Amino acid sequence: NANASGPGSFPQAIADAIASPSEDVIVFAPQTDGLVLPEIDINNSGTGLIVVKGNGEGITLIGNRVNINSGNAGGETNVEISGISVPEISVNSGFGSTTRATFSNLFVTGPGDIEVNSGFDGSLTDVTFSSLVFEDGGEFGVESGGDGGSTTNVLIENSTIKELADNAIDIRGDGTAVTVERSTLVNNEGGAFIYAGSLQMENSTITTSNSPGVKQFGGTVEIGRAHV
Repeated sequence: NANASGPGSFPQAIADAIASPSEDVIVFAPQTDGLVLPEIDINNSGTGLIVVKGNGEGITLIGNRVNINSGNAGGETNVEISGISVPEISVNSGFGSTTRATFSNLFVTGPGDIEVNSGFDGSLTDVTFSSLVFEDGGEFGVESGGDGGSTTNVLIENSTIKELADNAIDIRGDGTAVTVERSTLVNNEGGAFIYAGSLQMENSTITTSNSPGVKQFGGTVEIGRAHV
């Protein structure tokens, strides 16, 4: 329902799913269509998968942001989120923890950023964006912890990133790997900036307003059948 709290509300559904050790699926009743719902905040939910199924762009509206975090010291979070509109996304794994997230048919309309990070001590963040539209936002940042033992993997497929105020993709950290497939990154202030880690692009287009499509300061870049 559209209530801010209590049984049947979105915040209560998230809290119940975090507390559950098994898979939980959250869907939205028609009376929530077009209403701005509270942010999604999922932290250290355990091994049970949490699935959030929205009703589509401009229909299921999440206020503020989506925040996914696995906490620290062996924590784990596994989520799948689809069919929502939201201004900002943050996905992170804390010290020695694991976060796995899949986003599909997602509409990120700014003015915020998409940030994907892993902490230290062997943490892992593994994220897939499928059929993402990210526009009029700040930056798409991907980073891994500085101790060399953490990993951040991001796959962007069948997606559009456009008209951002900063870089289309900003890649930092030796343990960072970004793959872009069948996607369009156009009319952003900056292109793909690689400071460390790796970028692989296939069957994609990247153009910018004021800078090279791909600018490499470190790490590795592999481009196949892509227009830069």
